[in-house]
Amino acid sequence: MSSPLVLLTLDELHRCLRAPWLLVGIIVLSVGGWTAIHIGERDFAEQRNTYAELLQVRLRAQLAIAVTTGRSAEPGLRVVRPPNPGIVLVQGSDRLLPAAWEFMPAGTEALVPFAPASRLLGGSSLDLEVLTRLAGGLLAIGLGLWATLDDRRSRWLEAVQALPVSSRTASLARLFGGMLTLALVVAVWWAAMSLALWSYESRELVGRLWLLAPATLLSLQALYGLAVVFAMTIRTQFVAAVSCMTLWTAVGVWGPTAIAVTAELALPTAPLMRMERERRQQYEDDFDQMRNSVAQHLGARIPANLSPPVQAELAEREFSSVEVEWQSGLATARKGAVELEDAWRISVQNQQRLAQSLAWLSPSTLAREVLAELAGTGRHENEAWLREIDAQTDRLNAALFDNRPLVNLNVPIGRGGAAMMFTRHPPKKFAEMPLFEQTIRSTGSRLASAASGLVGLVVWCLAAILCAHVATVQTLHDSVD
Repeated sequence: MSSPLVLLTLDELHRCLRAPWLLVGIIVLSVGGWTAIHIGERDFAEQRNTYAELLQVRLRAQLAIAVTTGRSAEPGLRVVRPPNPGIVLVQGSDRLLPAAWEFMPAGTEALVPFAPASRLLGGSSLDLEVLTRLAGGLLAIGLGLWATLDDRRSRWLEAVQALPVSSRTASLARLFGGMLTLALVVAVWWAAMSLALWSYESRELVGRLWLLAPATLLSLQALYGLAVVFAMTIRTQFVAAVSCMTLWTAVGVWGPTAIAVTAELALPTAPLMRMERERRQQYEDDFDQMRNSVAQHLGARIPANLSPPVQAELAEREFSSVEVEWQSGLATARKGAVELEDAWRISVQNQQRLAQSLAWLSPSTLAREVLAELAGTGRHENEAWLREIDAQTDRLNAALFDNRPLVNLNVPIGRGGAAMMFTRHPPKKFAEMPLFEQTIRSTGSRLASAASGLVGLVVWCLAAILCAHVATVQTLHDSVD
């Protein structure tokens, strides 16, 4: 024989499923999911075309110049980032990651990111995260509001007193019924999107899609619990409805944008392009100063009364005496550029930490971070790419930019000067340069990246449902009095 809690929960589930507007909501979510996947597939196809074009540009650069000199940007050494299939589900931070990186003497510079097909509120494309936050959040809050207001209209608060169950059992049954309703909504919604992925022949993304379901459900259940709290504690129906809509607007619509803007205002940082420009200018100033110093020291070793061919031959022999100064000057210029970039990165990391801390204030913002991490388009994915680019930068600096095969100097001799080139070692071909190695992140690493956000969603869900339970029980007790 089933317990009263199970029977009342099933009764609440049946009541919620009979609501006509719920079916409309499921249809909207399903159609929206198909649309989001269509946009994601279109973005992915466009990025694949851009990726192929960038590879062709790199290949043409390698064929046009047989060897590398390290004197300027080397398009033949570009790292071109392959499109991330996770953008079909969630755009996340992928839109902030460059499509390719250019290696040059002053350091690595980012090329423009892949361009998404469309933009919505907060700079996001229409994807599952946006759909969950806006349409899904509205449905969850609407379910909590509707269930509570319907209980008042049907005098459920008075009728439950006649049942041989405690107020706590009746409250839990009501809440569990709503939570099960949301679970069924997410299941149907996800099944529809799985069919969409199959229709686009993106079957490999179906498993990753279902990895997003628990986080989505937790965020919706947290909003459902908060709506019940508002509706139960505010006795006026109109005020309760306005309060729930305000909740949806604050948490789902403006919450993520407000948190990002707050972090930017509290800890402002310079744009990446400005940092790259300042770093390049500083490196070039230090490099020019070093080169002029080396040229003067070399010129002091060459008599002015010799013929130009003899001066050139003598300079070739004497260059080894100033080569140490050349290498030391390059190291000093590199150190200054690295220190400037490191200071900028620290400021960016501090801003990101603040934004991550503020994200705990909103379940929708937490869900945004978690969904991106699970889809493989989150902040940790970007950081993994940047670590690998940094490693490639260090390899190329050691092999080329800080160990240049050719040195050009305008050597002052007497009252004149001569432009001279010195060969330190034979230039290398592109095939001899260090290869870029990309590490593919596994499902386990994505789960680990999302772990703290998932914990936050669990905390939000439990806290919201507990508060809703307390508010419902208190309302039942007040109705008895």
